[in-house]
Amino acid sequence: MDRAFATRPPLRQRFAQATAAQAGNSASLIRYVQDRPGHDRRYAMDPTKIEQELAFVASEPFDAGIIKTVDWFLDNEPWWRSALSQLT
Repeated sequence: MDRAFATRPPLRQRFAQATAAQAGNSASLIRYVQDRPGHDRRYAMDPTKIEQELAFVASEPFDAGIIKTVDWFLDNEPWWRSALSQLT
């Protein structure tokens, strides 16, 4: 989000209440919590099983894909606002 807001100034006006618009540091929203006993200490994505069993290999790395996903949502506000309004 910080990258998007830094490179696209109009976003600061459209989403003025967003942390990225106000402080430019979305990482400040991360809150670490104590690990729960019995739960995995590490949540990492491992594509090995899907690659081996279904012969699926992602066409681009996660980092590039998440940037495209964030950009899509920022560019398609009417779509997601409509979707949200249908949930309430």
